[in-house]
Amino acid sequence: MNEILIQDTNENQLRFQGELVIESEKVFSLDDRFERKFMAKIYAVMGGGYVSSLQYVTSSPAEKPILIFEEIDFMDDVEKFYYVFEPGEIFSDSLDLPRELIEQRPALGRQMAKQYESMVFALLDDFRVQVTQRGFLDKPNDQGTPKKSSFWSSLGRS
Repeated sequence: MNEILIQDTNENQLRFQGELVIESEKVFSLDDRFERKFMAKIYAVMGGGYVSSLQYVTSSPAEKPILIFEEIDFMDDVEKFYYVFEPGEIFSDSLDLPRELIEQRPALGRQMAKQYESMVFALLDDFRVQVTQRGFLDKPNDQGTPKKSSFWSSLGRS
């Protein structure tokens, strides 16, 4: 396993020992002249558990690049990390934008959501296959055995 460092522009960082399980990248342009890219990576953490990351890069002044990441104990909760993200979160809060760019937001948001969903659905399908084939485990409980259920399934929301 390698030492991995993930760091965003706000100096938030996560350093861990792990291995890349799967990654996916979706480059796209919509009805405007700007290029956009979603990049998702899922790592297995040494000792159990996972780290998920999502990066968005754009050339549009109406949008902001992001990098979010989280250490996750359970394989089932990796899906929730990607389902919580809303592509509309990338729109800039700037009031100095041309009116045309502000008016395009709802349509662009729907188009981005389609691009994002197609990438994430394929990523998560492949992730489950890789975890099974390569034998990665959830984070162990206090007795040292992998946990069998996630927080969400304990609440009846699996």
